[in-house]
Amino acid sequence: MSNALKWAGYFAIAVGTIIAIYIVTSLKVIDISAIDFVSEEAPHPYRWLYAGFVLAVTLPIGLMAVTVSHYLEGKEGEYTYNAKKRREEISRDI
Repeated sequence: MSNALKWAGYFAIAVGTIIAIYIVTSLKVIDISAIDFVSEEAPHPYRWLYAGFVLAVTLPIGLMAVTVSHYLEGKEGEYTYNAKKRREEISRDI
């Protein structure tokens, strides 16, 4: 599971970065003149803000997923559970 979580984190980081780059490079405002019906494309004034919001959401989510994955990989040996050993420990305590 930790390996899948790690790859999901990397995927979120990569997709967020690609979407942010796409927003910055392609978001335009189309102004249409009412007199001669000529359209002019101009860069959207908030494209950097939108790209920043995308990165502000996807980067922390991806980094948290990768961090939790590394934490789980390091702690796998400590969280094993053996029902027979646990039953023996309980019977000794009683």
